Amino acid sequence: MRLSRPRTFAYSAGQFAAGLYFAFNTFILSLYLSQFTQNNILIGWLSSTRSFEQSLIQPVVGATSDRIWTRVGRRAPFFLSAMPIVAVLLIFNGLLPTPQTPNEPTHFWLVIATIFIFSLVFNIGIDPYYALLVDVTSPEQRGRKSGWAQLGGFLGQCTLLILAIFLWTKQPFLVWLVVALGLVAGFGIVALGVREPRELPHEPRDTSATPQRRSPAALVQYVRDLFRTQREATKLLGVKFLYQFGINAAAPFLTLFIRDEIGLKGWPEMISTFPFLAAAGLGGIDASSVALLVSFAFLILQLLWAAPCGWLGDRFGKKRIFALGLGVMGVTALFSAFATSIPQILFYLIFLAFGNTAQTVLFGVYLADLIPGNRVGEFTGLSAFAETGGSFLSIIVAGALINLNLYGLQYRMIFILTGIFLLLAVLAVQFVKARVLIQTLPLAPAPVPTPTPTG
Repeated sequence: MRLSRPRTFAYSAGQFAAGLYFAFNTFILSLYLSQFTQNNILIGWLSSTRSFEQSLIQPVVGATSDRIWTRVGRRAPFFLSAMPIVAVLLIFNGLLPTPQTPNEPTHFWLVIATIFIFSLVFNIGIDPYYALLVDVTSPEQRGRKSGWAQLGGFLGQCTLLILAIFLWTKQPFLVWLVVALGLVAGFGIVALGVREPRELPHEPRDTSATPQRRSPAALVQYVRDLFRTQREATKLLGVKFLYQFGINAAAPFLTLFIRDEIGLKGWPEMISTFPFLAAAGLGGIDASSVALLVSFAFLILQLLWAAPCGWLGDRFGKKRIFALGLGVMGVTALFSAFATSIPQILFYLIFLAFGNTAQTVLFGVYLADLIPGNRVGEFTGLSAFAETGGSFLSIIVAGALINLNLYGLQYRMIFILTGIFLLLAVLAVQFVKARVLIQTLPLAPAPVPTPTPTG
């Protein structure tokens, strides 16, 4: 199938809505939670877009979305039911009063419960949405369509950060409200604008691929069969575990790193060099707002890289650009650990943005090239499992290292951890081979040689 331009726009509306949520979770939620606690493990866990319990749920959700069919489609029932619930919980959390000091967390446990639930429900809806792109595109256009969809996601993140820079310290509830309404509207547009095909051009479903019984023995057998029949895709999931470990060591703490380690160093010089910043009312903002502004610049850079990364993946190979992005990001992360000013970290973000955009745009379509089309939902869930496992362990390690403040590095340690694991992922992806497609078309009969007359 080929996705038309209007339907590409409709699909991208879901990415725009998800972008609102991801920007809030990644860049703002840590600032919000720091009002309740100084425990960095807890802050990292709640600020992560994936949590441990989702590693058990998402593979089941993905496989289920492969098998069902309803009047609204195969994937749509999941995000249409999940996103309104997330919206209600976001609004509820936004109405809770915040403590005057972190030592007086009056509603702390209610905050933890609410964030835990809306994170879980959001991911139940988002993975079938990701699988939908493979259902409605042809292999040769997936890189470009994924790039345009990710462009919508970056626009959503940028939109929310612009609002947060000016509203978070004055009217924080409006930020919660924008995310909630955006989720309902964006995924509603997806359901209305993207028609799911009932019959997919995939090979017949192998019902033995997914374990029918939930016993430990059946699960072990499923894992063995998975590696035996889908070896290269399974390797790629291992690569995702490594690079998600690296990325999530830094992502939940990025704004705290900028606020607490760099602060306003270099900011007055930037204001004097670029007068339009002062004219925009940014001359007197505090360190938290500067951290959000730097995060906004990071997203703008990713937005600019989105379409080029998709094109580069289609032109030079998804694996090659994917690996290049991980390598550039890993090396730059090691340099970023020792950034001391705002201009310096902004320079490093140019290269970090390329690496992050390359893996964001290309992983899903690269994985799709390695798996049978009738197992897209299942592998989307398994991909979430790999991401969740990497994120969860990373948050524990990074949070503990920050709390211990080893060698006085505190938040700088997260970028060192990020760089090491991204470079390990670059090494690991070299062992992923191209999928060997088996020819299933009937072979033409061998031509009968024409007798040549003899004289």
